[in-house]
Amino acid sequence: MQQRIEVLKSKADELEDAIYGCKDQIEYLIGVLQNASFNGDYLSAKVESKVNTEIDKCRRIKQTAETELVRVKQEIAAIEKELKVTDFSYLDANPF
Repeated sequence: MQQRIEVLKSKADELEDAIYGCKDQIEYLIGVLQNASFNGDYLSAKVESKVNTEIDKCRRIKQTAETELVRVKQEIAAIEKELKVTDFSYLDANPF
């Protein structure tokens, strides 16, 4: 069970990295659109459409990763709770 927790924690770390990577990518792409607009540079409709599509794709990936992260954390909590209930190793310690 402890090994399963370690695997899940590793997966949670990967998901958090993916979430932050998506956030950074979304911010960057929004910045591209804003800078072009601010500088008076107009992106072609095709380029703007591609950037918006990429933003939407990143948002979906981020949302999926967040949902999966919640599930993984719930599974970790359930296993840890089960371990606490079934951990009788403290009985092995002989105080005498």
